[in-house]
Amino acid sequence: MRIAIIGGGFGVSGHVPAFSAMPSVEVVVVADSGSGKIKSQLPKGVAYAASWQDALSVPVDAVSIVVPPSRQREIVSAALGLRKHVFCDKPFGLNASEAIAMHEEAVSVPDCTTAINYQFRFEPGIQELKRKIESGAVGALHSVDFSWITAGRASPQALWTWRNDIKAGGGVIGAFFSHAADLLWWLTQKETRSVFGQSGILVRQRLDETGQFRAVTAEDMITAQLQLEDGLIASCRISNCQEGGDGMRLEVRGTEGVLIYRHAPPFNPQEQSISLSSKGQTRGIPIPHPQLPVDYADTRLGAVYQSVSRFVRRAQGDTYACPPDFLDGLRAHKVMDGLRRSVAQGQCVFL
Repeated sequence: MRIAIIGGGFGVSGHVPAFSAMPSVEVVVVADSGSGKIKSQLPKGVAYAASWQDALSVPVDAVSIVVPPSRQREIVSAALGLRKHVFCDKPFGLNASEAIAMHEEAVSVPDCTTAINYQFRFEPGIQELKRKIESGAVGALHSVDFSWITAGRASPQALWTWRNDIKAGGGVIGAFFSHAADLLWWLTQKETRSVFGQSGILVRQRLDETGQFRAVTAEDMITAQLQLEDGLIASCRISNCQEGGDGMRLEVRGTEGVLIYRHAPPFNPQEQSISLSSKGQTRGIPIPHPQLPVDYADTRLGAVYQSVSRFVRRAQGDTYACPPDFLDGLRAHKVMDGLRRSVAQGQCVFL
């Protein structure tokens, strides 16, 4: 399979090594916005393109799209129009309306495989957490608490980027809560029925690359209460701007006990843990770590590799390979849109 990767940030640091590690895949061309900054970072033999249009003019079988949400729809549509397989990074457009349009376009070209990079499904600790839930380790579920607190953008000296621009799709709802919305469904298999949330901006302005202060218009913290099917309750607390943040924590409570998953900074494999409290005892749960042909110091790369491998296998005809698809992206967007409406209206929103 010949693939074009569109996006110079995580496209180069994450998607290029993940796809390159697959023996059946050739990364042919990588595009950025035209700055040329990525040229020196590309592996030997990989061409550079100064625009996504130039990248799509190269003969390829598939396209991996790793650009800001405001640009995802046009590239997805163009790639599907050319009958290319499409792997799109989250959050899959700006909103549910765009996600619906892309999903409908994908349905119209059933010979094209489409997938969303909800990579956290493939973190070893989260996969083990799902296995324990499905085995009945905590009995019937009644609540899930999800917190994801990091200091990645806590410093006011961190430069302004598109991630601080609400019009470009910036903010933690798209960057972080999208994963939470997907994981809540994937782990529990329960649809979200209502959401009530609040958001805030902790760092109000940042310097841009020219040295000018620019207003931050995208939220950098949210809290949310969600009602899922069958009375299951979920809560979320997310921020990437809090000093001392302890990373990701999932607490799953059921009729027979509690499972707690933690992944602390710097987010390497050794910082993942699971504990099970049941019948008056608490014990650690071993987490299997697969052998992968990529650098596993940062577990994200291993998770991306497993995500793209399912996409590639599906595109090559393996019907047992089931990557998160455009319908999964649409489902998460409906919850994200509900959260945004709740924040704007100051009340619970039913989905």
